[in-house]
Amino acid sequence: MNASFHRNRFGDFVIQFAGGDTVLTCNRLPIAPDVVLNGGANFSFTKNLDVTFDAMHVGAVQVDQGNTFELSSYTLVDAAVSWRRGPLCLRLSAHDFVNEEYFWNGDVFRGQFAGIGRPRQVMPTVSFIGR
Repeated sequence: MNASFHRNRFGDFVIQFAGGDTVLTCNRLPIAPDVVLNGGANFSFTKNLDVTFDAMHVGAVQVDQGNTFELSSYTLVDAAVSWRRGPLCLRLSAHDFVNEEYFWNGDVFRGQFAGIGRPRQVMPTVSFIGR
């Protein structure tokens, strides 16, 4: 498990323009969440069978310096099941297992654009591990 907590704010910050100043003091930095939490677990039921879960929570972010466009927080869960027999490994993994709809990025310079996060992906893999 790990966590990060940030106070991602502008300090005394003023952008001076001929037509007037833009004051950003205490505004949140663009695309910088206040909190990111990660956790995971791996369970080995036998020497051949493993199940893994990972979760990540990303706090809400402001897209622009003026803090007028916010993307909501989101939580992603990934999961995988692995089976091994000799050099053979079969794995079924899923990204965004619960199919959370989320926005991971944004850009106000392109008309309040928000990048849609990847939907659920299920991936079977077969690998051979040499000894």
